Amino acid sequence: MPNLSLEEIQQRIASQESELQRSRNELEARRNKIATLTKRKEELQAKLKQIEAEMAAVETGAKQPTTVPPKLSQKKPTPRPSASGQAAQMTLPALIVAIIRDAGGPRTVKQVFEEVGRRGYKSTSRNLYRVVETRTYDLLRQGVLGRPDGQPGFIVAQRGKGNALKAKWSKPGVKGPIKTAPAKSTLSGPRAGTAKTNLKTKASASPAKKPAQKNSSVKQTPLGEVLKQILKKSGEPMTGPELAVHALKAGYKSSSKSFKDLVGVVVSTVAGIEHVRGRGYRLKKAKG
Repeated sequence: MPNLSLEEIQQRIASQESELQRSRNELEARRNKIATLTKRKEELQAKLKQIEAEMAAVETGAKQPTTVPPKLSQKKPTPRPSASGQAAQMTLPALIVAIIRDAGGPRTVKQVFEEVGRRGYKSTSRNLYRVVETRTYDLLRQGVLGRPDGQPGFIVAQRGKGNALKAKWSKPGVKGPIKTAPAKSTLSGPRAGTAKTNLKTKASASPAKKPAQKNSSVKQTPLGEVLKQILKKSGEPMTGPELAVHALKAGYKSSSKSFKDLVGVVVSTVAGIEHVRGRGYRLKKAKG
């Protein structure tokens, strides 16, 4: 071993201490990074559980928990109830239907949007108005909502004979839906019979009405009636996704991008069907 001077020994010690300090700093930085990633992992796991709970609520048709997703900046998520307790309990399409039904009359997209905000609905979209507008028109195309005669806005479509969806709304002070009386013919006697014969002849000869007759022959059974038939055959409660699968197997055709959500909204509006918490939907038992 070479003989080293005191100065050289001190230089080596200083060098080793400097290297040791760098190693300590690197170790501390790694520990801080691991702690940060661990904290974010816990936050993401909590948010994932919240999303899974909401998905399960949509699939079973049950109400969603009245808690909002935890903020990533919080160490421990703290559940907070919404303003009205309803916005966090249902999807946006179901909330829109509930708002219009509760209003008792037509509601425009702007009025629905304002009520959605008052009920404390939480959304990650930067343009919630456009989302509400899109969902409202989707419900209109699906037949869940309708247009009132001579009035702006939307109303909840009701079911008439054959379980077909019909948009009905009455003005205040008027009983029943607004109806337009058919025009009465002023002709009488032989001419009246001749006129009726001529009208029938023209109607049968008119090519414009043939496509309408063809379209009416291919109309499928309303979705609500299909769901009632499925529940009647089953005899047991069924969830929304199960009803959606059986409806498609039964031959029901739909252009909806989210047929399960459509079934969940429609089945809640069908008369004669009730929801059993934790089990799904079933036909109402006759009172005897």
